[in-house]
Amino acid sequence: MFPAKKILFGAIGFVLGAVLFTIVYPKLSMSAEIQGRRFTGHEDHSIPLAAASAMTRNFRQGVPPGSLIGGAFSKDALQTVLAQPGCVGIRFYFADDNGARTLVAVGISESGDDLVSGTVLERWFPCPPFCGSGDDLNR
Repeated sequence: MFPAKKILFGAIGFVLGAVLFTIVYPKLSMSAEIQGRRFTGHEDHSIPLAAASAMTRNFRQGVPPGSLIGGAFSKDALQTVLAQPGCVGIRFYFADDNGARTLVAVGISESGDDLVSGTVLERWFPCPPFCGSGDDLNR
């Protein structure tokens, strides 16, 4: 190989390596940051209704009519999970129950671990058919 080509390929390799590092490193760094995160149970997850409406509308537009667009768990069921010792929040998992989409809910500790020895929820009210009256989040 000619020396000029070696230099060119070396330069291209260096630039590609730098670009990959720039793209991948922040994700690795963020992943490590998230992994070390502590949950307090007092995090603010609120968003404006306009943002929530836009997100749910985007989802509904991407699925066939009649598809699941949400669901609900009762207050008592969620409070049972939250009342477990060491529970600071609830994690929701998308799940498949013999071909039917569902949600599984489990309490989480401040370190973010699932509290699998406690109450785990699934018997939710899927939407549809349990969607309530039409509002900005479901019509």
